[in-house]
Amino acid sequence: MTQAEQRSLLTGIVEMDEAYIGGKPRKGNRRNDDRPNKRGRGTDKAPVIGAVERGGKVTAKATAKEKMMGRHMMDFVRERIDASRASLITDEYKGYLSMPKVLPQAVIKHQDWYVDGDIHTPRKP
Repeated sequence: MTQAEQRSLLTGIVEMDEAYIGGKPRKGNRRNDDRPNKRGRGTDKAPVIGAVERGGKVTAKATAKEKMMGRHMMDFVRERIDASRASLITDEYKGYLSMPKVLPQAVIKHQDWYVDGDIHTPRKP
């Protein structure tokens, strides 16, 4: 059996987000320069795209920083989510702008709110 045969696509309400994974610099592992440690897209941490099906499965993919753009996000959706049986919830990151072309999408604008009824991300228990 291959991994592709074991994997099933996410359905229902699917929350998708991107993150940068890596520890906070500590006293013993600092760089040799005086550059400040940046957060978010300006960081040197490893970028990850993830999606979770409410009450169900989780999928994630480590990627390169230059692949955190719209077309790469769309490739992730096509690989991992059943667009005919799912709706997507994301934040307002511009990489998600083209998602409504493929499946229904709701957007949480973190500048304004984090929850609007059943529309929220990240996943709440």
